[in-house]
Amino acid sequence: MKKYLPLLAFLVLNLTAKADVPLDTIRVMTYNILDFPDAIGTQRVPSFRTILDQIQPDVLVVQEMKSSAGVTEFLNDVLNYSTPNLYSAVTFIDASYDSENSCFYKSSRVTFVSQDTILTNLRAFSEYVFTSNTAQTQTLRIYSAHLKSSDGTANEQQRLAEVTILRDRLSLLPTGTEFLLVGDFNLYYGSEPAFLKLTQSETNNTGRMRDPINQVGNWSNNSSYQSIHTQSTRTVSQGSGGALGGLDDRFDFILTSYGMNDTQKIDYLSSTYTSFGNDGNHFNLQINSGTNSVVSQATADALVFASDHLPVFMDFIVYGIGDSLKPTISSANATSQNTVTLTFSEDVNQTTALANSNYSLNNGIGNPTLVTLLASNSVLLTFGQNLTTTTYTLTVNNVQDLAGNTILANSTVIFFYTAPVTPAANSVIINEYTVNDAGTTTYSTIGKTVFGDWIELLVVQNGVDLRNWRLTDNNTKTLLNEGSIIFPDNAIFANIPAETLILLLTTNNAANSANFPTDDTDFSDGKMLFYVGNGNLNTSLDNGFDVSNNNDSITLLDGNGTNSATSDFADDFGIDFVAEGSTTTPTSFGIGAEVNFTGFFSGIDSNEGVYFTNDASLGFNNDSVSVGWVVNGLNKTPLAVNEGQLLSTSNSKPTLLFASVTSATNIDIFFSENLDQTTAQNTSNYSI
Repeated sequence: MKKYLPLLAFLVLNLTAKADVPLDTIRVMTYNILDFPDAIGTQRVPSFRTILDQIQPDVLVVQEMKSSAGVTEFLNDVLNYSTPNLYSAVTFIDASYDSENSCFYKSSRVTFVSQDTILTNLRAFSEYVFTSNTAQTQTLRIYSAHLKSSDGTANEQQRLAEVTILRDRLSLLPTGTEFLLVGDFNLYYGSEPAFLKLTQSETNNTGRMRDPINQVGNWSNNSSYQSIHTQSTRTVSQGSGGALGGLDDRFDFILTSYGMNDTQKIDYLSSTYTSFGNDGNHFNLQINSGTNSVVSQATADALVFASDHLPVFMDFIVYGIGDSLKPTISSANATSQNTVTLTFSEDVNQTTALANSNYSLNNGIGNPTLVTLLASNSVLLTFGQNLTTTTYTLTVNNVQDLAGNTILANSTVIFFYTAPVTPAANSVIINEYTVNDAGTTTYSTIGKTVFGDWIELLVVQNGVDLRNWRLTDNNTKTLLNEGSIIFPDNAIFANIPAETLILLLTTNNAANSANFPTDDTDFSDGKMLFYVGNGNLNTSLDNGFDVSNNNDSITLLDGNGTNSATSDFADDFGIDFVAEGSTTTPTSFGIGAEVNFTGFFSGIDSNEGVYFTNDASLGFNNDSVSVGWVVNGLNKTPLAVNEGQLLSTSNSKPTLLFASVTSATNIDIFFSENLDQTTAQNTSNYSI
């Protein structure tokens, strides 16, 4: 069964294409920091500080990190020394026989998503996944490597074995995944088997890489590549170990996935690829020997003392969809008698969105008296006249998106408003509940398992406004001894159609949090679900709500306009009342005669459910002893019709309210009440 409240339609199609445009630039750096913090690491901290302060990477991946204590020292005393909390660190994982990878990042520039370790027989690869902090986020996936060192066939084969494991892992990524491989590869020439494994075409090329500067050759001790060599910075020992001999090897790399530079997602800027401190004039020399033409003498000295490797960095462009589309109307929803929530297809310019004259409602209502920004793409329109039960057309002009595109002139959206009703006893009934569900059943109606107490409400009266209503198991209306669940003053609880089932998961625990991370606030399918752990229900004002299986009652009350303080409870109006055992009755609770109650039930146990059955002659009355409650631990049916229960609230026939063209091939049709889905979806029932 389905009912459409509100109703909406789009009368304009905008088919303008969007193009990818640069949104931001992210700098990624790799650095072998030479057995840090061992090998006089603390003495080298000021040198690292000098280097990193100049490069300012957004993501820094390091090799030869020895311990979690080293991560902490590098984070606090190097990266965050000048600007506290500028960088964060991922968790240190000890997975290799000698030293590890580690990663640091500016949380203002990227968001850390996950990390993983890929084991080999030697050193492990590390995977670090980030997303860009841009309006349209893109994923930055980085792998760090420290391959087997030294030349010779045996070492080459060990490097090949390592990268074969990595490429096999990368081949499992979705086609088109973009990534980087950075680190100390210990490669001597471009025809080495490990480099070919990383870069050559195979049957599965998802994990194929390329050298972004296309400088592939015999790098070792070859002056033709002297401008990209990264080891060694030294010819004289600095007391920290490491290699000597001056700059004559390209050991440190940034490789990119083969298809990266496609002007989509993330691209590299090859012109920014930098072996920091290498001016191309120090082949087989110490990097601070004589004059260094790209860094100061102090920086050259720091590079020599900090490590036997030079850091390598490159900048990456983050792309997003450029906006040439006009904004459109996504939906309109009457949230009260004089307010309408309007949502656009994208973020809108606040000045144009807040102009009263840009909106007009038909049926003599006119312009709103006030426009309030609810979100970056949503406004609340407040009108000087109350709406009545009818169909409305809202016309919108001159609203612009953030790129300056203006909504098509006289864009319209249609919605239907039902005036709120005065609630009466049993306008909403407590339809079913279970005490301490053991989580042994995955309910097909919701596709999840529930742990703990749950209560199902059934809306009987059309257009009920649940805002400030209260469900409580206190012993009296004002006694705060057991707790309440309050429906806050939120538009999602306004104007709920008849026959809507509302499931309340009232026990806050880890299992429910995992199974129900978001609430179902859309009643268009006749179902809503709210879990107390998600924040849409107020449990803090009168905490402690907990259904018992021994002489306990549950009462549903209309808050009479407000329940923002416990002092407001005294004037609550009784809607429904159920009780296990005879300890509490409506009279003893203090809600008077508005709720009929002719008996109680007994015998419910833990992990048992209680549900209501009725027939057509008796209608909705869960307090009727002749129909009664059924205690049953087996046939619990959250968000479904109970056995023996009839939900038809009216003998009237559905009527057609209106139809609206939404595209060249689609028409939305809106009816006066919920529909049987089988007949509603039968195409032979419609004809133009």
